[in-house]
Amino acid sequence: MPRPALAFLARGQADDARADFEAALALPVGKDGRAREAARAKLAELASAEPTQVSVPRR
Repeated sequence: MPRPALAFLARGQADDARADFEAALALPVGKDGRAREAARAKLAELASAEPTQVSVPRR
């Protein structure tokens, strides 16, 4: 699974993570399809996730 995508998810940047997962799916299939399947699963998870409301600290 693309590591930058996981970092984006950890920082709450779902759109950037989604783009990385989609890029991983566009790559040619290699010997090990686990990364491709993991990317497909994460994309499905992102598609079904409800938007999260984040509270922003007020100054």
